[in-house]
Parts: sequence; structure tokens; C-alpha cells
Amino acid sequence: MMKTFFLNGAVILWLGLIPVIAPAETPIHLNLIDGNRLSLTCQNAPLREVLQQLTRHAVTVRMDPRVEGRLTLQLPSQSLENALPRILSGWDYVLVWDQIPGPMGGLARLSEIQIFPKGGTHQLETLKPIAPETTTHRERQRISRFVKGEVLLRLKPGVSAEAFRKLLQKISGTIIESYPTRGIYRVVVPDSTDLLKLIQELQGDSLIARAEPNYVYPLPGRENQISSSSKAYAEKASILTDGHSVPLAILDSGLTFRDDLKSLVLTSLDSTDPTRPLGDTQGHGTQMALIGGGLINPAGIVDSPGLGSVPLIPIRTFDDQGYATSLTLTRSVDYAVANGAQVINMSWGSEDASGFLEEAITQGLNAQVLMVAAVGNEPTGQAMYPAAIPGVIGVAATGPDGSLWVDSNSGSFVDLTAPGFASLPIGHEGPPGDYIGTSISSVFVARTLANYLGQHPQTPPADAVTRLLRSLSPVPAGSSTNGWGSGILDQAAITRFFKTP
Repeated sequence: MMKTFFLNGAVILWLGLIPVIAPAETPIHLNLIDGNRLSLTCQNAPLREVLQQLTRHAVTVRMDPRVEGRLTLQLPSQSLENALPRILSGWDYVLVWDQIPGPMGGLARLSEIQIFPKGGTHQLETLKPIAPETTTHRERQRISRFVKGEVLLRLKPGVSAEAFRKLLQKISGTIIESYPTRGIYRVVVPDSTDLLKLIQELQGDSLIARAEPNYVYPLPGRENQISSSSKAYAEKASILTDGHSVPLAILDSGLTFRDDLKSLVLTSLDSTDPTRPLGDTQGHGTQMALIGGGLINPAGIVDSPGLGSVPLIPIRTFDDQGYATSLTLTRSVDYAVANGAQVINMSWGSEDASGFLEEAITQGLNAQVLMVAAVGNEPTGQAMYPAAIPGVIGVAATGPDGSLWVDSNSGSFVDLTAPGFASLPIGHEGPPGDYIGTSISSVFVARTLANYLGQHPQTPPADAVTRLLRSLSPVPAGSSTNGWGSGILDQAAITRFFKTP
């Protein structure tokens, strides 16, 4: 209700029970540019949510619980020195900086901000980081997945730090991570950026040696589980080796340290967060370790001389959502090679070909490390990476009856077929039970090669692969090598392989 009174020529409005409506919230657009400049647009946004946007730029945000309020601000790009007093008016704050190593030397980076009431004591709580978002791009039959707003860059030799800063300002980017081993910088740009167009422009820039999205690789999905069961599992396959099997690295979702796996682990890494101990929230990595370590055989394989336990290097490359990035995988391949792995298993894949990941894999292959990968659990006929990288052994799967699994992918990148069905005592996105997929066939091939190299230490790895391919059982008459590859690693093939001098 509203009433109007006139007093001495003035108009006075009396508001009765009319509620005061606050301005509606709008999306928060915060960009940290070149690590020391900031732009912000928000309306009636909670201060805590505004500051949480900094975590997308790898900034740790620590706040006193008493810090609160709402913020409406339109702030063009300006220095942190000018921007933060406007955002944090009425509060005190401390900035913590560190150095990002790389070809440019140590580049200063805002690593942490602490916000608290003015004066007196305070207690800080760390805000939960905002998880990176995955975006997809479809072009005809091909789908690309990459991290939204992230670019991986390598500079050409001789680029100055000042020139690099100008480039970052031009693309409104800031460095959030580097991988000095390969000269890679991980850069965040505004979400509104047309990332693929930016990549194309950067590839033509005189400062840039390589630019690509931070590609996303998903774990195989739940469709791999074909039944659940409460039956007892044969959790110990043959342990018939002489103890000289070479290390097998498994790049996957990590490992749950069961008693039967502990003694097989040589070293391990959580590549998604090297500061925390290894675990496995997805279960897929532990499944692969049970098969790769020789504790479980796939269906159709029985204990036989030569096929036994294998020392493991489990590396967690997939996060709690079941995604890995090309940067994390590149680091993981390098770690496996540096820590003595002679065979690396990669039971996953994507249609995206990361140049940085291919470099690491190719360097490992040149160092005589065997690389084995799944060809994919969808019969699209599209090339899957890393299986399609030259030199990587691409493995398709047979089902319980020995025929080619209906969902096994096909293409010229399929090198052989192996059993892909197993009963597993741990689930992946589901309970324990019967699982099928090229993940299982891939890790079984990797284990077989590790067993052979351990028993024939003088055999060059490339010769071991040649002998394996020659030992394979023939594919059914009239079958395409695009689906089966050179043959089948069944029980008879294993017997022939381990009899090979």
C-alpha cells in the first residue's frame, strides 16, 4: 500500500507493506590477467562467491567466517593494487606470492589471498576450489573434450618475459601452472573466449612453438559392467615367474592398497595432486592393477608357465569425476619412464590427439619402453588416442565366448585382440561383478609383455612385441584386421609366446 501526503509544497511518500526487492544476482565474471591484473563484473553477488572465483586461477582463498556481504561492481581490467581495495572495502587482506618455474625463469604468481576483519584476532577457513569445467565441441562425427578456458602453451626459444607478458595481456590470460620438463605453461583465459579460435591464432603467433587445449580423457563408463555378483572371486592368478618381471606402470584412477596388492607396488604417484597419498575413488585403477599385477586372470586364461605376478607403478591420472587432462597424462608418462617402468598400460582413450602427450609417449618409446592402450568401447571406427599413436600397441577385446566383443572399436590402429571379460572383486561406478571392455584386454597384454621381458632380459622390447604378434592365434576366416588386428592373444598364443626362445 502506498499513500501520498503534500506538505508545504513537498511530496512525501509513505510506503506501507511494500517489500524492498534486492537487485537480482547475475553471473560473476572475474578474470585474473597476467597474474597481477583483475577485471570483475557482478551484481548483488555474495562476496564469498566472488572471491571463490579466484580459485579457478589456482589461487588459494582463505577467509575469516565473519567476512560476509554482497557486492555489485563493474570493474575494468586494472592492477590488483587498485582493484582489491574496491572489492574488499572494509576488510583487511594479505597476498601471498610464489614463483612459477619454466623457460622464462621464475614468474611471479598470486598463490594465496587471506581476508579477515580489521584489527583483532582472526581464524581462516580455506574455500573449496571451483572444479574446472569440461566442454565439448562436435565437428561432423568427431567430438573434442577439453577444459573450459584453459590453454597449454610452449614458447619458441629466445622469447623474452616481457613479450610473453604482453601476449598474456592480449589474450586476457594468466599462468596457473607450468611443467618445466617440457616447457609447458597452463594458462587460463576468460570463459567467454572462443577457445578453438584462440588456439588457431596462437598457433600462428611468432612467439608460440605449440598451443593446444588442455584435452580431457574420460575413464571408460559404467557400461563396462555387465552383471554384479556376490560369488567368491579367484583373486590370485598364477605366481610362476622367477621374480624378475619388469615394472608395469598403470596410468589410471589410482589404487586402493589391498593386502594382496601392497607387496607388488614399487612406487606410486597421484599426478592430480602429488601432495596426497594414492587412493582410488573410481575403482577402475584397482581393477587394472589386479589384472596387471597377476592376481586375476581374464576369462579363458588359466595358470601357465611364464604368466605370473608383475611389480607395479600405479599412477593416479584421473580425478574424482573420472577425468584426466593431457597435461596430467603427459606428466604421468614422464614419471613412469623416469621411475623404471618398461611397460606402460593406458586403459582409456579419446578421439583428441594431444601433441604434448604424443611427445612424451614417443620419447618413452624411443627409450625402449613399451606402451599399450585400449582401442575403445564404442564401435565408432574413429581413431582413439593414445592407441592410434605410432608405436603404441592398440588392443581390442574378445567376449566370454572368444568372439570379438560387439562394442570393441575398430580401425587400422588395432594391433591385436585379447580377452576382455573378467570377474572382479571391486567395482567401477558399480558393485563387484563381471566386467567387459578393452580396458581389461589392454592391461592383460601389458602384463604378458612385462612377464616375458622379465624372463628374457636380453631381448630388446621391440623383438618381444614381434614375437608376441607371431605367437597370436589366427582370427576367424574372413574377419577384418581392422577389428581383430594381427590375431588373438588366447591361451594357446600365450603358451607359444612363452616357449619362444
